[in-house]
Amino acid sequence: MAKKSKQSNQRRQPKPAPIAPQPTTPENAEVQASPWLEKWQQNKLSWSLIGGVTIIILAIMSIYAATLKARSEESWQTLQNVWNTMVMEQSLEKDLLVRDLGPDLANLVKTTLGSMDFLPKILTQDQEGKASDKTLDEFEVRKLPNPLRDTVLRQYNINQLQEKFASAGRTSAGPWLAYTLAQLHFANHEPQEALKYYEMLKSKYNQSVLTHNLLDVQEQTVVENEIQWMKSQQVGKSSPFAKVGSKTNVVFTTSKGKFTMQFLQGQFPKNMEKFLDLVNQGLFNGINFYKSDENLLYSGCSLGTGKGNPDWVTELELKDLIIQRGLVAFVTTEKDATKGDTRFYIFKKYPWLEANKRHAFIGQITSGMEVVDSLTTTDVLLDVSVVSNL
Repeated sequence: MAKKSKQSNQRRQPKPAPIAPQPTTPENAEVQASPWLEKWQQNKLSWSLIGGVTIIILAIMSIYAATLKARSEESWQTLQNVWNTMVMEQSLEKDLLVRDLGPDLANLVKTTLGSMDFLPKILTQDQEGKASDKTLDEFEVRKLPNPLRDTVLRQYNINQLQEKFASAGRTSAGPWLAYTLAQLHFANHEPQEALKYYEMLKSKYNQSVLTHNLLDVQEQTVVENEIQWMKSQQVGKSSPFAKVGSKTNVVFTTSKGKFTMQFLQGQFPKNMEKFLDLVNQGLFNGINFYKSDENLLYSGCSLGTGKGNPDWVTELELKDLIIQRGLVAFVTTEKDATKGDTRFYIFKKYPWLEANKRHAFIGQITSGMEVVDSLTTTDVLLDVSVVSNL
């Protein structure tokens, strides 16, 4: 009976309550997440490196994109300035000074013009008509006489665009930079350089709208024909500046001292031959300087009147050169500009009114220009002799 009662009591005992979930503790969390934690701990360094590299790459890409945008904007502004100069005949900036052209072009301007003293007064006076105290470094480029202004501005534009092209060739301005450089190089008598940029347009920028729609194929044909012509004629780049380099010096002895001329290197062989023939005949010895003004000094008239001697008229070589102080040229006849006699003149200043006229150049004064400046019509050219420059 007792045994039955005991079994009955066991049946009546309540079932044990379900165990409530225990709160997560660091100990059991480590047990639950152990597979992921193990993976993280095993690859923690790698994942950290990947994350860091990703952040760095994104930062570099952001900086690169911002840099390209800034370079593109700067390039478009430079292109606008260049187009204003080329098409609208405006100078780059009203306040662009000679020193802003860079050391090479600034020195070229100063070598060509000498100093402010050798410029026409119309260029050196202020609005009130007073002489300016500026130096050539401080002179405005837009006031430079032509063709010097166009020459230095064109080279300045090339330098600016080449600098932009080197840093912004991958931007939207790239094909336009190449196209403009091709045009400027061709205008600068450098067809080989122009062709290089035309070829670049077809290869590097073959998907550009400019290449497909605006680039006239005839332009490249013109450049290629120019190159072939130069090769057939054995013509190199023609410099607009006089270049001395002859091994022969001509010494002029006057009543106020001596000055020396050197022939222009290979540019005017016919004129040099004629001048040497006149010197060897002694036709310049003992004659006067028949005319002297602010810009030019004249001599060489065997009659002493400045009218010239028709018995000595010969064919001359004419060429456009940027006038420099000290250049010497034959006087040409009024009826035929390709012919001249024994008369010659020396440039003392940049001739404002004759800047675009072709001249029969002979050489350039290399020493004694102060003597040339002092000579008047009362002075005499005592002797002209040739000395080898050993």
